[in-house]
Amino acid sequence: MTFYLDSSVVDVYLFGLEKEPQRYPDVVAFFEAINAGQANAIISVYTVQEVATFCRDSFPPHLFATITRLSIQKLMNVRLQLVPLLTRQEKIQHARRFPIRDTSDQPHVILAHLHQCDALVAYDEHFQDTAHLMPYLRPNEALAKIKTATNSSTTH
Repeated sequence: MTFYLDSSVVDVYLFGLEKEPQRYPDVVAFFEAINAGQANAIISVYTVQEVATFCRDSFPPHLFATITRLSIQKLMNVRLQLVPLLTRQEKIQHARRFPIRDTSDQPHVILAHLHQCDALVAYDEHFQDTAHLMPYLRPNEALAKIKTATNSSTTH
């Protein structure tokens, strides 16, 4: 299985112990499954930019650069694939097919589609807008799918 990870999940992985303690255990378990090779994960340069923006908006200016660098280092230690920004042609070609209320998240859905992901994993409910085209799962739901797939492969 291959999952596209939205920054709403990545931010919980990076900062959730203090900022999202109720979501943090599910996200950590999901990332552990990825690191164990039980699933593939993709993020994009958009996600890295959104992590930097989160750091800028959440931490004092004198800590921003250091926290951003350390956060991106932690993320790059995860067994995942980093994909580039959409080309202009890709945006034009796919924009109408993936209408979403928050247009800043449209590139994530398009990239998940272009990279043939099984689902987009996020905490943003507006991804329901395109769930009929690209399945939307929360981390605990994605983890359940991984466990089901792992269990069925070991019983066959």
